[in-house]
Formats: sequence, C-alpha cells, structure tokens
Amino acid sequence: MRHRYSICLYVFFCGILLLGASCKQSEQEDTPVVPATDSEIISYYRSISDAEIPAAPSVGMYREKIEPADVGTQQRRIWELWKQAHTGWTRVFDFAGMNATYKETVWEIPEKERMKVRLFTKGVRPARGYPLIIHLHGGGLYADAPGPWESLINTEEFEINFDLAHRVFQEGQPVAYMVPRMPDDRKGRWYFLPKRVAFKQAIQAAVLSGLVNPDKVYLTGISEGGYGSLRLGIFMPDYFAGVGPMAAAEKINGEAQNYRNTAFRMEVGEKDYQYGRADYAGIWQLEMKALHEQWPEDFVHEVNLQARQGHEIDYTKVIPWLLNYTRRHYPKRITYRYYDLDGKDSYAAGVYYLGFQNLQPEKGSSLFFDVQHDGNRFVVETKTSQGKVGGSFCLYISEVDFSRPIEVTYNGKTVFHDKITPNVGTMVESTALFGDPSRVYPAKVTLKMQ
Repeated sequence: MRHRYSICLYVFFCGILLLGASCKQSEQEDTPVVPATDSEIISYYRSISDAEIPAAPSVGMYREKIEPADVGTQQRRIWELWKQAHTGWTRVFDFAGMNATYKETVWEIPEKERMKVRLFTKGVRPARGYPLIIHLHGGGLYADAPGPWESLINTEEFEINFDLAHRVFQEGQPVAYMVPRMPDDRKGRWYFLPKRVAFKQAIQAAVLSGLVNPDKVYLTGISEGGYGSLRLGIFMPDYFAGVGPMAAAEKINGEAQNYRNTAFRMEVGEKDYQYGRADYAGIWQLEMKALHEQWPEDFVHEVNLQARQGHEIDYTKVIPWLLNYTRRHYPKRITYRYYDLDGKDSYAAGVYYLGFQNLQPEKGSSLFFDVQHDGNRFVVETKTSQGKVGGSFCLYISEVDFSRPIEVTYNGKTVFHDKITPNVGTMVESTALFGDPSRVYPAKVTLKMQ
C-alpha cells in the first residue's frame, strides 16, 4: 500500500514539473518578440571584436523571424550594421589608404605581438575591388634573437619579399598587396594564433575598406612563408580564392582534401632536398593529381618541381596563375579535416557554411567532414580519425527554397526534415563568426556529434 502511495506521489510531482516546464515554454513562446535595434546589434558586434570564437547573440534575436522574400533586404541590413560596428577601426583606414606608394604600419595583434605590414596597390581599382595578395617571407624561428624584430635573416627576407612583390612580380592586372614582417623572430611561425587572427582580421578590414574584392583574396609565401601559406590554406581555405606555397612542402596527413574549392599551386625545386621538400612536393603532386582526376572541377591545381633548381626557384609563376580563380563561398561539396593546427588546441571555429563553435575535441583529436549540398538536401558524413570529438556543429542554411522542407542526412540517417524560418539571430551570429558579406546566413540546423 505504502509502495503504491509513493508511486502516486511521484507521478503527481512529475506531472507538476512537466506542467510547469510546459507553461514556462508556452509563456516564452507567447511573449511578444521585440526586434533587436540597430544599436543593440552594433553593440554585440563590438563586444566580440577580438574573439576567435564569438559568443552567441541574445536569444531574442533568434526568435525574430524573417519572411523568405525579405532575406536579401535583411542580409544587407545586417552587413551594414557590421560595417558600422567597425567604424574607426584603424586597419580599415590602413587598407582604404592604399596606393602605389607603399604604406608601412604596425598592428597590435594577440599575445602582445606587433606585426609590421606594408600595403600597396598596382594599377587602377577594378569595379568590384582589387584582388588582394597576402605574401609571406621566408626565414623562420630564431630563438636566440635578442628581440622580436632582431633577426637579420628575417629582416633581409622581409625586404627581399617586399621587393619581389613591389618591383619584380608582373601580375598582368591591377592588384593590392599585403606584405607582413614576422611579428616575433623568437617564435618564427606564420600559422601560430596571433598571425591567424591578424590575417583573418586583415581580410575583414580590407573588405570593409571597399578597395578589395572579398572573392579575390590569395595567400602566397616563400620558404618559411611557403610553409605558413600551406598550413593556413589548409586551416582556413574558405577565405581564399587561391593558395600558393613556394619552396616549401611537408607531409600530407589527409589535409589535401581541405583544398577542395580553393585553387592551389605549389612550386618547389627538384633538388631542394633539405627537410625532404622535393620528396614531399612529389607526394603532393601525386595526391592532388589523384583528387583532380576524381573531381576535376573541385581540385584545380598545379604542383611543379622546377628542373635543376634547389631551394631558390623562379617565384614569378604562381601569382598570375592564382589570379585566374575566384573564391567559392557556398560550395556544393566540402571536405575538411578538422584538427589541431599547432598542438595548442588550435581548432577552426568554422569553415564555409559549417560552424564548429560548440564542438568539444579531446586534445590531439581530428575529425573528417564530408558535406554535400543539392537544393534543399544536405548529406553530412563525419569520421573521427584520431581521439574523440563531442559536442555539436551546425549547418548554416542558404541557397535553398525556404518555402519547402530542408532535409539533412547525417551518417546515413535522416536527422532533419522540416521547414526552416530565417531569423535575425543566425544572420548576426554567422556574420560575427566569418565577417564576410557573402556569409550572412539566414538559418541553421544544429547536429549533435555521432
């Protein structure tokens, strides 16, 4: 009898809790949606300006629905607010002031590093803006240097690199250049966090200046700069129309597939034996050829071992070739290896239309994504190649018919099949994540890791 009485009490209290939760949810749903003001959105953008993984905007913004017919208007509004949030950003002024006479400036970047940068243009600005080439110098790590800019080798390489870009290279069309100096010779790697943040912000600032075409940004480099361009291109390919490492090649561990959708050209001397560069370049040549044969439109590439050349090669071939290609910002297929770039838990926050903000990788873990998009259907496959990755990730939804259901298949199972209503919150969130006028995404589907 007492047992039955306890069960009745348990059921009664569970019912009360469920009713309370239901009422709370109902109250939230019935609460009138108060549209976010322009100033609120601008304040949010300013609050996350230095965050590599920005915090999400307020919940209320996600409840602010948008009719499909109004998506374009709202995207333009949100982008304009992003621009207003960066009014007064000195880096925007730096790019806006570019001309044929180079401008040298110094940027404060994370970890109290300072990056010296030279900016200049060649030719008359095209209607959609200049192609921007970020060109990285060689040299590298000099742990015994007495200060951050005290390595004579890095200083000489910076000057040589600038001279090549400013005087020697013949691009065949108007271009803009960003030529940075290594911020700290005692660390000496272009792909460490301060530089990653600096390059992403540089691209954002260049686009905000109005002088640069966001779909024509290229990353190139020589020797240590070649390694930097290779690794950064693997890590953040969605920002570049093309990547061109020169006199640099290293081991492949599944990363070549990250170059789907990004034009890729590598030039290495066939006698550049130090650190296995020529051998690794040969492996890249075979790997990219195999990928191109299977998917010729997705893996546009050239990998050349220059005959009779050692570490010094002809550097003039890469940039004119890269300039033929334009960025894909919402490709039909993404293949991407999600991994720790530098052994310091450095994972990407997102790529193309994938958001990784809520993934939870164990140290040293890596995960392979294969995402295909066809109309309103998305097919997602993930495969852990090392360790364990938990949490969730999201698909930012665009280039679909919002009047019809969206279908998402994940690892062979249909996990979502429903209509999605565009909303302000996702537009604000995706703009904060990417800072890209082409990626103001109107909706998303969140997927829990399997």
